[in-house]
Amino acid sequence: MAKILILNIPMHGHVNPTIALTKELVERGHDVTYLISEEFRKKIVPTGANIITYKSQAGKTVVIKDLFTTMSTIYYKALKIGGDFDCLIYEMGFFYGAKLGEELGIKTVCLTSTFALNDKIGDDFIKNNAFLRSFLRNIMKSKAFRKVLSILLIKDKNLRHADLIYELIDHNPDLNIVYTTRQFQVHNEDFDEKQFVFIGPSVGGRVKECDIPFDKMKEKIVYISLGTVSTNSLHFFKTCIEAFKDTNVSVIMSIGKQINIKDLGIIPANFYVYPLVPQVVVLEHTDLFITHCGMNSANEAMYCGIPVIGIPQRGDQPIVGNRMKELGLGEVINKKHVTATNLSATANKIDRKSTRLNSSH
Repeated sequence: MAKILILNIPMHGHVNPTIALTKELVERGHDVTYLISEEFRKKIVPTGANIITYKSQAGKTVVIKDLFTTMSTIYYKALKIGGDFDCLIYEMGFFYGAKLGEELGIKTVCLTSTFALNDKIGDDFIKNNAFLRSFLRNIMKSKAFRKVLSILLIKDKNLRHADLIYELIDHNPDLNIVYTTRQFQVHNEDFDEKQFVFIGPSVGGRVKECDIPFDKMKEKIVYISLGTVSTNSLHFFKTCIEAFKDTNVSVIMSIGKQINIKDLGIIPANFYVYPLVPQVVVLEHTDLFITHCGMNSANEAMYCGIPVIGIPQRGDQPIVGNRMKELGLGEVINKKHVTATNLSATANKIDRKSTRLNSSH
């Protein structure tokens, strides 16, 4: 039996994929402790792991400086207790994981909930602007720039010497578990098979119960969600209502906690609107998924065999959306160009060629 410490940042997209692994390790007899903020306790309790909480500075809206302050809190708490453990497992959103593992002198594993990262993928974020890509590629090589970046983002003086770009992209432990397939990973030929293990989506251990009345819905169901971070988009959700109101589909729409349902106006009879839903459960009943293309959502859609309309919002989401389109898994609409007309037309386009949408439940 090993004593295992798992670390994570307080974000649903980073916590959710780790739940099944945590539960499995406990069931195999290991002594597992999960270090997470109090708001995520309910998600971890069913795994059977011990839970130690930290105070999170991150609020409903992600503020980068607050997130780095929280990471500092995690670092020092883990440094204090980590000497009693045999193995450290951290999610890649905690940038200091490899550094912490070396300082503790214990075996270290990184869990990656997005693409495994390297310089090429960094270029992909800005591939449509050749000048900016060239400028950033050169400036990122500057030690002075990297030091300034660390000073600007990291309040903790003892951690400011850390090179954030190195910690995020290049400082990898001996084992990195990536929650997607090698085929879906962009630039997959660059990642050593022994150091990077692509295991596919992790959807186990989630909440299964829900009170969504699937039995009362129409034969075809469209599910709409922008995840848990980029949800403050009242216009987008109203556009979705305009696109699918009074049609021959039922629509489940998860709007997050930043919007009041009342602000949507009159909800059509074929719409079922919730702040949050158990996504995997909903996808098991879904025929079309309109998504922000977060990696977890993409993985879960692939796992359930659901075609998507991707409307990327930020970060790696445009890369995820483009990858899904390249592999024939759906279509992509630029978030600035979403209209009720092109949403409806794209859904109909997918309907005509999708075996999922053309078959009954």
